[in-house]
Amino acid sequence: MLRQRGALGSLLRTGLTRSLSSLAIKLASAGLTYIGFVVLARSMSVTEYGYFAFGLALATVLAIGAGMGQQTAVMRFHAEDMAHKDTAAAQTTLRAGSMLTILGSVLVAAALCLYAGITDALRGSAPSWALYAAALLILPMALGEFTSAALRTQGSIWTALAPRDVLWRSALPLAALALAAAGIMLTGWGALLLAAGLLLVVVAAQYGLARTERYQLPLGFAGLAGFWRTRGKISLWLLLGGFINAAALNADTIVIGALLAPEQAGAYFNAFRTGGLMTLFAFAISLVIAPPIARHFYAGERHKAQVLLAAGTGAASYFRCWPASPSCFLAIRS
Repeated sequence: MLRQRGALGSLLRTGLTRSLSSLAIKLASAGLTYIGFVVLARSMSVTEYGYFAFGLALATVLAIGAGMGQQTAVMRFHAEDMAHKDTAAAQTTLRAGSMLTILGSVLVAAALCLYAGITDALRGSAPSWALYAAALLILPMALGEFTSAALRTQGSIWTALAPRDVLWRSALPLAALALAAAGIMLTGWGALLLAAGLLLVVVAAQYGLARTERYQLPLGFAGLAGFWRTRGKISLWLLLGGFINAAALNADTIVIGALLAPEQAGAYFNAFRTGGLMTLFAFAISLVIAPPIARHFYAGERHKAQVLLAAGTGAASYFRCWPASPSCFLAIRS
């Protein structure tokens, strides 16, 4: 019994350490995101920033759909394969997930470009450059999401999160400032293209860094058809869940941008993203806790999975509630 308690204590301490690392990255990401939005808003006109906010929200939702559910599937199936000590199947999971993400991103981006071209032709209006730029942002966003998930399921935290959450989010406002200093004012579609190009470079660097640290991120079509035959149906259900979650967070900005003025979309986008910082602690915990829960579950270590789940749920609930406590207290006092 004492040995079991010691093992569980060690497990929780490891989880806490990794959660704190994840939280540190997410706190840096939140600060950089806020600064980045301020810099972009100041270096663009109100209308153009609205187009940027609309395109970014649209690309975020479509990137989840383009990922074919592989951002979640890789954490489930890789843990299952490794629990069965089937390294070949684990490699196939990583490889197929990468290729499905790339193929899905290309198809979704092409569909968005086709839609933009058809609607522009029917209306006889100027090209919808924000839609075309958003289409180019889909691939780096989807691939960045999958790469982060694939590295986290292999035990990485810094390599999985830091490149996109820190490097990309700091590079974007710095590039915008450099362009503003040179007298170049970004348009909405120009900011989207800049974000896409920088993110693509960061994801490519992340691949290189992962290889030097001996993490597996294979590419290729080997085993893709077999993977989809056996695990495609589950992947589609995972896709549905991820798409609903992404749509719930971004659909309102898309609707506002499509129906109202771009200026209103930009203002709403900033307010919503600032309010979303309250969920940061719970999100950081979920990023760390999901891979080990899947690993212990498929290894038959259900008790460890339950302990991690209970600890993660309790911590996430606490961090979700405490920001609202002062407001509730003041409301009751008044």
